[in-house]
Amino acid sequence: MKIVTGVFLMCLAILSPIPAQSDENELFQKSGHDLLTMTISTRKSEYGLFDQIQIDVEITNHTDKDLYLFDISEYDISFWLKNSSTKKWIAKDKISEPFVPQSPDIRNFVRVKPQSKLTKTFTQKLADLGADRGENYELIAKYHSPFRRSVGEQLGIPIFSSEDGTISSECLAVRVTAQ
Repeated sequence: MKIVTGVFLMCLAILSPIPAQSDENELFQKSGHDLLTMTISTRKSEYGLFDQIQIDVEITNHTDKDLYLFDISEYDISFWLKNSSTKKWIAKDKISEPFVPQSPDIRNFVRVKPQSKLTKTFTQKLADLGADRGENYELIAKYHSPFRRSVGEQLGIPIFSSEDGTISSECLAVRVTAQ
């Protein structure tokens, strides 16, 4: 009985969340949002450096109310690569700055109904994300609202605001072929 309990406690210790280190990796931990979650998928796991990679982004609203997200586009979702062997993130200068309109309008937001999913497909070249040939990477997507909650209040809609933090996907393994 003691051995089983000891093994059980050891498994619990191994499976318990490890606090994030206070370095750049902390920025890329999967978010533990109660409001929304994000998942990403690709058609394949191996691509050429200049192939077009289609990334499906799925955001799920886990609440019992409508939530509005700033128009999900290539400007609002950022994609990041981490080299699997060196564990280093690709330089941030490879990421374009998001476009934020000066006067947001309700038409700039997308409604995600309660317990529903919003899916959008993005097309990227791994070379544009800073990848090199013959390497394995972990791909992650992030969404951060550029607007404060007060913007939603002014528009009369419940928005996922900058105060709600960042939504991050789990890492997805992608290989860039040597050809």
